[in-house]
Amino acid sequence: MSATIRYFHITPVENLPAILREGLQPRLGERSQILGEPEPAIYLFTSADAVDDASMNWLGDYFDEEEALAVLAVDLSEDFPGDAENGFEFVTTRPVPPDCLSVMTEDVLGETQYFSSLPQVCGTA
Repeated sequence: MSATIRYFHITPVENLPAILREGLQPRLGERSQILGEPEPAIYLFTSADAVDDASMNWLGDYFDEEEALAVLAVDLSEDFPGDAENGFEFVTTRPVPPDCLSVMTEDVLGETQYFSSLPQVCGTA
């Protein structure tokens, strides 16, 4: 069995029901289109420090101040296909199943904290 790596994903709280039901799906979202991304993908932060840095700086600029955000922990096997070449993010074009996800916190920029944990680890399937 391969080792597990924990990544993080930030999303509006309103997206949580669909994500927890369907998992993370590669998409060309609004931010991806603004940045000229070439193909649908999922962008995950490689550390909690990267989440903090992004949410307090550049990523915070893409969300309305009033929009509640959630941080998801994404537990993937070390051989899950993707790329972490820039060090602060892991990019994959493969869907991430819901059993790989845990809601770590809601409302990243506010005070609300909600923790849950799922024991499953996502493989390469």
